Amino acid sequence: MNYIRPSEFSILVVDEDMTVFHVLMDNTGENRNLKLSYCNSVDELMDWCETKSTPDLIFLDAAFGCGKAYAIASYLKMKFIPKPTIVLMSYFGMTPLTLAVLSGCDEVICKPAPLDELMAVLINSNIRPDRF
Repeated sequence: MNYIRPSEFSILVVDEDMTVFHVLMDNTGENRNLKLSYCNSVDELMDWCETKSTPDLIFLDAAFGCGKAYAIASYLKMKFIPKPTIVLMSYFGMTPLTLAVLSGCDEVICKPAPLDELMAVLINSNIRPDRF
């Protein structure tokens, strides 16, 4: 398998709650040299999209933007195709899962996102799990 060098991998976390960002930061941190970015408002995300480089992976909270997360997911997929977008949900149900699929999300993780699930996403994204 061709692994991406960790220094070349960037992750964007889009969530009003910084828990996922902190879990990634605490467990991947400097040893992995991942570039972690965080947006906690729609305005901040729109500014980020205009000024920053394309992320390699996007984590998006399903409740982000007062219910606009699926429209935002569609926008992110159009802007950053074909970058993987992972939706974080507080609960699973047919309607949110269907909306996630229709908006172009690649995977769904239930919140609170356990470390092993977050690491599995990173491994599937070709990051070598050096610390685990």
